[in-house]
Amino acid sequence: MQSQTPPIHSALRYMKFPTVANVPNSFDWRDYGAVTPVKDQGAVGTCWAFSTVQNVEGQWFMKSKALAELSIEQIVDCDDMQNPDLGQADCGVHGGWPYLSFQYMMRQGGIESESTYPYCAGLKNSCKPCNAPGYNKTICGPPVPYCLIKDSCESASMMTGPLSAALNAEQLQFYHEGIFNPPVCNPKTLNHAVLLVGWGQEGSTPYWIVKNSWDVNWGEHGYFRILRGNGTCGINTQVTTAILH
Repeated sequence: MQSQTPPIHSALRYMKFPTVANVPNSFDWRDYGAVTPVKDQGAVGTCWAFSTVQNVEGQWFMKSKALAELSIEQIVDCDDMQNPDLGQADCGVHGGWPYLSFQYMMRQGGIESESTYPYCAGLKNSCKPCNAPGYNKTICGPPVPYCLIKDSCESASMMTGPLSAALNAEQLQFYHEGIFNPPVCNPKTLNHAVLLVGWGQEGSTPYWIVKNSWDVNWGEHGYFRILRGNGTCGINTQVTTAILH
């Protein structure tokens, strides 16, 4: 994910999440089968694609009650919205923004399944760039190593399904377990995209439950909890979701 605040794009629709009465003290979309297994992005900056696609997987579950694993690699290879000046996709390993990926998927009318177009950007095996239907060109540079360098999103918003979010992950590389709340963490430096899947409270401390893309052996089985209620590390500043019709 690119480490900066994205510009506001005029094509996006901004709306309030629905207000839900009697929101429970804890909620976890994993308990309802709305979240696919944790994956590993590897040593490239493709977190934005993981966050985007996994949000759409959750939204598809909300619509169909069926969970499907969708192609992250297609977004990495083929999403030419991330660098419009280039005129074509740049293989996505240089970072990107979920909100732009949503626009790519709308233009395409959907994405392939994971089994049809599997992830390989962060793996040792070479990829076949942008072999999704309808594409015949792309350019790829060498993978770039991924540097691990007030909540306006209320609990009620989570009732719409798992949400794509961004945060400052400079201290997250040191996380093992517990509620993440580093003493110094600039909320304006957004450099990692994740998926909010639920919330809870430990004693008097509220937290978000967050799905990461650093393998199941990282953190709490691939997830982490982060303090909820004060915008820790900017977790509340770039919350987005697809809307499936």
